[in-house]
Amino acid sequence: MASYYPSDITEIKIFILFLLDSVRGPIESADLDRIISENIADVTLAYSEALTELTDRGHVIYDEIDRHRYYMISDTGRAVSRELYTTLPELLRDDVTESVSRYVALTNDSITLSSRIAEREGGDFSVELIASDERGEFLRVNIAVPSRDEAARMVENFKRNPSGVYRGFLFSLTGRLEYLH
Repeated sequence: MASYYPSDITEIKIFILFLLDSVRGPIESADLDRIISENIADVTLAYSEALTELTDRGHVIYDEIDRHRYYMISDTGRAVSRELYTTLPELLRDDVTESVSRYVALTNDSITLSSRIAEREGGDFSVELIASDERGEFLRVNIAVPSRDEAARMVENFKRNPSGVYRGFLFSLTGRLEYLH
């Protein structure tokens, strides 16, 4: 259960910017609201006011499609977030990252996937998997496997389910089960 109580509107804005910076692309307002309510003990109208102010200042942008509003952080908002996010409690930042992983998939149009299989000395194979977006690479993995068939299966799975692969690596590296949901 959420137990974080922000101290003022500035802290709420930093929280929203950090949350949106953690999302790799647009997020529908309903999902944004769910992530906020999962992480904040007492959601008030101040969140709506903070989001409006961030939008008015150009730190957050949005678009409406079929009466659904999608939010995304702007480059200036990202710069502010990167400078101030450490003022938020570390536990809250971890919880937001977990929440975002449950709602956001890596299968949107702005993600670019690439892969490469190469034979290594000794007869095994190297598989390289890369995922990037407009901000650059966010996943690069190179793993040795014993056969070309196994390498091809890994590449095919990565192309078919990049979100699952990404969350699997996050789980493996952190040990946090939340990444698997």
